[in-house]
Amino acid sequence: MRVVFTVLSLIVLASPAAGQSRIELFGAYAIPTGTVSGTFTSSYAPVLVYGTVTGGTGGQTLQLQGGRPPGFFGGINWLPIRQAGLQLFVGRESHALTGVNTPNHVQLTYLSRQPPDYIERTFTYERSFDWPDTQGDVSLWRIGANGLWRIEGRHADVTFGAGLLLSRVRGQFDPASYIEFHLGGHSTLFYEEALARLKFADTWHAGYNAGAEAAISANRHVALTAGVRVMSTPGDVKVTTEVTNADQMIFEIAAAAVQDHIGGRPASFSRWGSAVITIGLRVR
Repeated sequence: MRVVFTVLSLIVLASPAAGQSRIELFGAYAIPTGTVSGTFTSSYAPVLVYGTVTGGTGGQTLQLQGGRPPGFFGGINWLPIRQAGLQLFVGRESHALTGVNTPNHVQLTYLSRQPPDYIERTFTYERSFDWPDTQGDVSLWRIGANGLWRIEGRHADVTFGAGLLLSRVRGQFDPASYIEFHLGGHSTLFYEEALARLKFADTWHAGYNAGAEAAISANRHVALTAGVRVMSTPGDVKVTTEVTNADQMIFEIAAAAVQDHIGGRPASFSRWGSAVITIGLRVR
């Protein structure tokens, strides 16, 4: 945020005299035309403590479905000539995350010496667990830098813009599962499950934005605006894990093991993004 305000200040200070250039401030509500949609898929080879694993799989897919609450935009236009210029803007939107999930499936193939003869044999354990709906939230901050082209009329104008977009995702969702197995006395098989909350890594992602906006002058300095803007989404977003049921475990599972097995995979969203409708004000 400090970088954005510094750049805006430099643009204002470096601009030519008012008769030669134009500085405009704007703000708008952003109404999404689509919903946030993504998935998180984990896949790992099960661990068997005090035993030998010969095969197996574990993992699940969590659905990440958001709503369509409005966000906001605010920024500055600098037009050194009447028909063209530059734009910087900041935007934010937030969503609750939910999603109906398929069962969590785990399968383990292992060697074991079971009574009464204690001869080593191969055994297979397999089970599917019904899984609750996803619960979470996500907020998306955006910073854009665009080139502008404007067509002006007597009391109205249309502005076209496109350029670079930086996006940062924050939020979390749960529950995710990681299962480890233990081989006890008389080769009895036990399992322990770690439930994890996944947090989006706080990193910036580069993308694009493009849009058009119509403005009608209310007076010499103020105009009412309405437009549409298409913005990319981050695509794959890294996650970190936080174990939420550590105090309920019989067999301890290290937090690092949970992160290594399921936290190394990203949450995946569409890179193409969707359009938002903007309604706001522009002040010259």
